[in-house]
Amino acid sequence: MLFLEYEEYKSSYLETQRIFDSILREKEELYQRTQPQGTDYTKDKINTSNTGNAFESYIIAKDKRQIDQRLDEVRGILDDRERLLKLKLAELRASEVIEDRVYRMRFLDRWKIKRIALMTNYSEPQIYRILKFIHIALHDDSK
Repeated sequence: MLFLEYEEYKSSYLETQRIFDSILREKEELYQRTQPQGTDYTKDKINTSNTGNAFESYIIAKDKRQIDQRLDEVRGILDDRERLLKLKLAELRASEVIEDRVYRMRFLDRWKIKRIALMTNYSEPQIYRILKFIHIALHDDSK
């Protein structure tokens, strides 16, 4: 049953995507701290001799946290997992096992039960039983 393997690949791909997005958010937040801000006129005037460059601070902090290196590493993993997911999807679409076909038609192609029954020459109650089996297989916690 390839749909179980496909779900595992999809889950690992989505987890890697989440990690990639969190690193991008970290980089964005770091960059936004370097942007010029408006003057706050509600406070008393403070004379300072701060001549620090915010953009230089951003570059130093980015290098210190190794954001670009982590992004490159996670991007490579993400590309590999995306490639594997596409291969598994092609394999799933070519499968002739009824559970794989019903999973593909219902969850990937978003077909209605009546259409699946017509295309597979199964009755609607049989399709519901197959979908129940798929649901149990996907949510089985004894793995």
